[in-house]
Amino acid sequence: MGIDLFDSTSAIIAARRREFMLSTGNYHIEELDEIPCNCPACISTKNRFSFQHILQHNYYMIYQEMKLIRNTIRRGQLRELVEQRIRAAPHLISILRFFDQKGFRDIEKYIPVVKSTPLLATTEDSFNRVEVKRFQQRVINRYIKPIDKSILLLLPCSYKKPYSFSPSHRRFIETLQQLRNRYSIHEVIITSPLGVVPRELELVYPVAYYDIPVTGYWSDNEKQMIQDLLSRYLENNKYKHIVVYLPEELQKIVIKVLENPLISSKNSLTSKNSLNKLLNILEGLTKQYPHVSYAEHRINYMKSFATYQFGREIAEVLLRDATIKGRYPNLRILSNGRQIGMLTQQRGYISLTLEGGRRLAATGRYYVELSRDFILHGSVFAPGVISADPEIRIGDEVCILQDDKLCGVGVAKMPGEDMVNYTHGEAVKVRHRI
Repeated sequence: MGIDLFDSTSAIIAARRREFMLSTGNYHIEELDEIPCNCPACISTKNRFSFQHILQHNYYMIYQEMKLIRNTIRRGQLRELVEQRIRAAPHLISILRFFDQKGFRDIEKYIPVVKSTPLLATTEDSFNRVEVKRFQQRVINRYIKPIDKSILLLLPCSYKKPYSFSPSHRRFIETLQQLRNRYSIHEVIITSPLGVVPRELELVYPVAYYDIPVTGYWSDNEKQMIQDLLSRYLENNKYKHIVVYLPEELQKIVIKVLENPLISSKNSLTSKNSLNKLLNILEGLTKQYPHVSYAEHRINYMKSFATYQFGREIAEVLLRDATIKGRYPNLRILSNGRQIGMLTQQRGYISLTLEGGRRLAATGRYYVELSRDFILHGSVFAPGVISADPEIRIGDEVCILQDDKLCGVGVAKMPGEDMVNYTHGEAVKVRHRI
């Protein structure tokens, strides 16, 4: 949102007014029955606060806040701190909400696509976070469901992430595994604040890292968000049947935008009776469609994942003539005996090998072009970059080119535009080089 330059003036003015600066705002000494602070200035006096004592306290509060901010930046949780602090001042809430509405394009390119710190969605302001909006946009605009899925199964989210590692989703998965044509079913999770989450994307950020307060109550904004996203998702992804296996309150929300859905249960979703009922419904539906093998399921699963990460055209190129090996959540992509890349739980993204980099370079996307005199030893630094795909975001997989020839692959450490414009800083952390 910008940069504030400030000195000690605010601390001096507050002290002259006999006001204590605290993390929740400024308080006049007469408003406080006791001083909620154990800084050296407050400990050294016996509730007889002079101007100098209050000023020293205010300085300590400023230093403490600066250290806290630096640590939250390093942890990637500045937004969480902002959402906590603005509750003390209504005008700050207004500023943040206005910025979320108007400033998406300005800030989105600086928000990493890969993170490992929790996204705490504790208020509805969290619904407008860049990470949330970008995920929703990519699901709607990039993602394409696996072509072999004829039946949509809507499931609830879980407290534990990734979803499939949670006790409830393990019960769901164990039930589906009893079906003879289990892989004709596509699992999609309905959740707040993300909306619609295909099972393929449960490892990506922020899906694998968000946390929300669970009350069973859905606000009007949440209801509208889920209905809008589900409607738009179904415009791009068609199914023969839709089965709703959600809590009753969530059922009421989604059925308003569905045509002829099958409602499986209104009771406990993990009870034996409910799961048996779901099994019987799906058994009858899956018999109507050609059998989908495990190998077909895996490759189409990975293609759909790649549409979210890279886009539809690049996904086709990367996964051409490919097979999938390994045990979920760590899956290797192979073609003609060569590894193209690997999906790992740690990154939640496909990490490319040099062979994958060659395929990516052929698409003309996610590239970083080096100057002729730059010698690639370790990382790529901004002064050595002459051009880069402006769509690159921090954490994206990129191919590194020199004289239009591949010389390495790695992970972007700054947006593509900044790689070209900056005169300092690490642009790409190199994973493999030729």
